[in-house]
Amino acid sequence: MSAFLGLVACNSSETVDLNAAPKPAESGQKLYKKYCQSCHGKTGDARRGNAADLTTSTMTDAQVRNVILNGNDKGMMGYKNLFETEAELDSLVQHVFTLRTK
Repeated sequence: MSAFLGLVACNSSETVDLNAAPKPAESGQKLYKKYCQSCHGKTGDARRGNAADLTTSTMTDAQVRNVILNGNDKGMMGYKNLFETEAELDSLVQHVFTLRTK
């Protein structure tokens, strides 16, 4: 029976790109909604507590990463234990940059 299942799987028309980069477990938008939106708001400008207005941020990619991972002196905690992969962090940083409007 297992040989038959293997044969069926080999005859599948589905293709898999073995060289493709792995997709993050959660997208940046989902991570933002789950961990950031309560303070920064849906569009990044809620400023609850001391949360920065992400729509006007001028921080570089490296600075955004540092704050996400290590927090800051304004009350934001670090989230370095949150990410299972570098791709998840990349995805969140990219989402934060999409919030810039000004």
